[in-house]
Amino acid sequence: MNSRHKAVSALVTHELSHVWFGNLVTARTWSEVWLNEGFANHFEHFEAHAVQPHLGLEEDHRRTDMEAALKRDDGRDRSRPMVRRADGPEEVRGMFDDLAYGKGSAVVAMVRAVMGERAFWGALREYLRAFSYGSAGQENLFAILDKHAARHRVQQSYHSKKNGISIS
Repeated sequence: MNSRHKAVSALVTHELSHVWFGNLVTARTWSEVWLNEGFANHFEHFEAHAVQPHLGLEEDHRRTDMEAALKRDDGRDRSRPMVRRADGPEEVRGMFDDLAYGKGSAVVAMVRAVMGERAFWGALREYLRAFSYGSAGQENLFAILDKHAARHRVQQSYHSKKNGISIS
């Protein structure tokens, strides 16, 4: 499959994802931009794959974007949390990096895998309804994920603040 077809499919799916994650519900502050970009990046590959599996976008994403972001954030000195204070325009621009996109997407993928499809989609529906036409922080998302994980008896193992795997 030609790379242009892949790129167009990924771009369209990414931007469509922003209808929900970015427009309908937006991150409360610039420091939590991973909520918009991590979900959009996740859906850019995984949902586009559901529609056009022959493009191989899901596997490409796992092999390149997610792996690169997680390797960059491997616990060494260059590691940083996905959420950090952004005080000025330069710091805000710096929030739009491979951690917001790749690591954000990896976190979404791992939470989805741990929770299972039913609990994950139920939590996302509740999150989007609860915060429609407004803003939310990651604590709002995680509270709803926790509620659905408990409802579906899923172990809540996706919270961590250790260097190298921190999300807050």
